[in-house]
Amino acid sequence: MQYVQQDLQMQTIRNIKIEAQSRRSNIKFFGVREAEAESNPYETERVVKLLLVNELKMPKEDVANLKFERVHRMPTKRSARTPTNRPRPFIAKLSFYKDKGRIFKHVKNIDPELKIGVADDYPKEIDEMRKALLPVLRKAMREKASASSMWTDL
Repeated sequence: MQYVQQDLQMQTIRNIKIEAQSRRSNIKFFGVREAEAESNPYETERVVKLLLVNELKMPKEDVANLKFERVHRMPTKRSARTPTNRPRPFIAKLSFYKDKGRIFKHVKNIDPELKIGVADDYPKEIDEMRKALLPVLRKAMREKASASSMWTDL
């Protein structure tokens, strides 16, 4: 029974890694207002490209060269605690992983007052692990710790 449980745990970890690899070229955009005209994929792609030019200050020619496989709003479940006026995030699958790096170089140009966010797309399990490690990261940043000195404190 112990062998089966270990094997199941190994397979679960393997599946999470495979899912993370398949999402490698994905990028999420948060806080972008929803419009009624976003009902088709071409319109959502246009909205994301306008966001890249207007808010991230990417050059128009760079944005024109980006190739998206798919762009859509994430289908989120609305609960009683979720505000209904909160816009659903976009998820964009880029054709080329290098384009994702080009986008992230411009994230620093976003006006903080807009409350627009850009993030990597990870599986739920990895998002939860990263969320749990966020206090450790913040503490290390406050203390200006190096990566090697950080591990000695744990």
